[in-house]
Amino acid sequence: MNESQAKKMIQSRWFLGFQIVMIALWGSQLLYTDAYYVNYLLILIATGICLAQNMRENGEVFRNLAKRRERMLINLFAVLFALMVAFANYRILGDRETEFGKAFGIVLQLGMTAVFFLGGFFAFRILFTAICRNKQKLIWKQSEKESTRPKMLFLLCFLTIVLTRSIVLFFCRYPGIVGIDSFQQIEQIFSGNYSNHHPFYHTMLIRYTLLIGMKLFRDINAAVATYSVIQILFTGACFSFAVGTMAQMKAPRWMILSSLLFFVLMPYHILYAISMWKDVPWGCVILLFLVAFIRCQDRIGNNTANYMLLAISGLGICLFRSNGLFVFVILTGLFAILWKGTSRKQLVMFVSVIVISLIMKYPVLEKLQVTQPDTIEALSIPAQQIARVVQEGCELTDWEKETLAEIIDIDQIPKRYKSYISDPVKELVREKDNQQRITEKKWDYMKLYFRLGWRYPKLYLRAWIDQTKGYWNAGYDYWRWGSKVKDNEYGIEGIVRSDQLNSMLNEYVWLYPNIQGLRLFLSIGLFVWIDLATLFISLLRKDKLGIFAAAPVLAVVLSLLVATPVYSEFRYIYCAFCTLPIVIAVCCAEKRVESGELRDES
Repeated sequence: MNESQAKKMIQSRWFLGFQIVMIALWGSQLLYTDAYYVNYLLILIATGICLAQNMRENGEVFRNLAKRRERMLINLFAVLFALMVAFANYRILGDRETEFGKAFGIVLQLGMTAVFFLGGFFAFRILFTAICRNKQKLIWKQSEKESTRPKMLFLLCFLTIVLTRSIVLFFCRYPGIVGIDSFQQIEQIFSGNYSNHHPFYHTMLIRYTLLIGMKLFRDINAAVATYSVIQILFTGACFSFAVGTMAQMKAPRWMILSSLLFFVLMPYHILYAISMWKDVPWGCVILLFLVAFIRCQDRIGNNTANYMLLAISGLGICLFRSNGLFVFVILTGLFAILWKGTSRKQLVMFVSVIVISLIMKYPVLEKLQVTQPDTIEALSIPAQQIARVVQEGCELTDWEKETLAEIIDIDQIPKRYKSYISDPVKELVREKDNQQRITEKKWDYMKLYFRLGWRYPKLYLRAWIDQTKGYWNAGYDYWRWGSKVKDNEYGIEGIVRSDQLNSMLNEYVWLYPNIQGLRLFLSIGLFVWIDLATLFISLLRKDKLGIFAAAPVLAVVLSLLVATPVYSEFRYIYCAFCTLPIVIAVCCAEKRVESGELRDES
């Protein structure tokens, strides 16, 4: 070894030691997080394993990657993940005030922030470097012979899901789980005054299901149970279709079995199957859309049926949630970019779905005299940011006070504001009953919003973080599912027919949020991180289908970042828990020409 090589080795070891110290400090600071620490612990353990493997192989962590593009991707994703963790945990760093004065406090905070960011950056860079260097080991190879019969697998999965959910429904949660949102839709059905606040077309699904149930059984409880049974059949069919498609892709048996167990055993899949929420069918139609798209690209099964399912599920995405059209437009744009002019018929179909959805959401609903959501409903993030400025006691000009006072009682904001949910502020606006002023003077309110944001950017950023962090960081303690029928005036009553089975169900459900290891299965942030990791792998491999497979969940997250009313509402991102198995299967599949690869992989 010559002098130059020895010098480089010493520098490399010093840099490695520096990284380890930063990562250790990062992990120790995260002990004070308000998120699930088990997620960070998992990252730290994985980082240690990857670092040990890398050192054992060649003593280098990053420099031996030959391709500049790979290094850029690794750095980009490492920065993204480090920023997510740092922003979500800004309270750990806080505004430092010391006995040595404000200037010293600012320097201390900047130093701690730099250490916190660098520790996260190094940890995630090591992880993504390891993924990059071992990407070939992550790919499962197609078997030459068909090891699993898809139709039999579909039937087995479907019957298992339907049987287990039916036992829960009829013995533990009859006639299903009906919450406040569901009763708002039921009230519309009984009164005949319809609103698109909860998607009108889902309300119509409830209406006709209840009509069928009443016609058959002459009992309101049985009518609600009819909806629950239909939803059990639908969710069971969607999950089974995904598992069957994985078998047709010739995925490994362990991957198929683990996916089946995931759909059968996870408590949210069990309870959501009998919950009267729009989010349940919406999560499943996103899964259906993704599976149909994969089948079209990989030429699996009947192509005509696949395209029909793709169009129908696309309409479901647009119509069954208020942010669905936004999500579908993003997916259409991404498809146009990835496939350019090679799939014009499919692009025309996507655009047609958007046009039809716009017609059904606006002219049709206007003709049916269905009211649209009020103005403030779509302004959760701006409302929270402005309310945060007021709640912190920041100075407002006379014009800002007068403009704001037209639509909300300013004095009530500090008492009612909650950083994690926008409903209290929105209710204050509704109590003033003057929302039309926002539309009439939209330029004034835009001016007000940007003026306050210019003066108080830190408060705007913190308000946005507190309102959205549950969708992009670790996991948080917040309610995830209902458990009963809410008190109501319609005679719908929750009935438990087996105390023993009900007790077993409650104990099983209790385990997941209370056992650290099982919390991983409930973590929104972790599932979104895994989805981002599949995007990273697909970008490395230049695999169009893998990139598109990761996109639906990320598009939903993007829609929540601009308009979510709650910081960590599990049902809003339920689609991430429906689609993850098929996304991983596509991301790690051996590339074929039919799957839309960008180039051959060397």
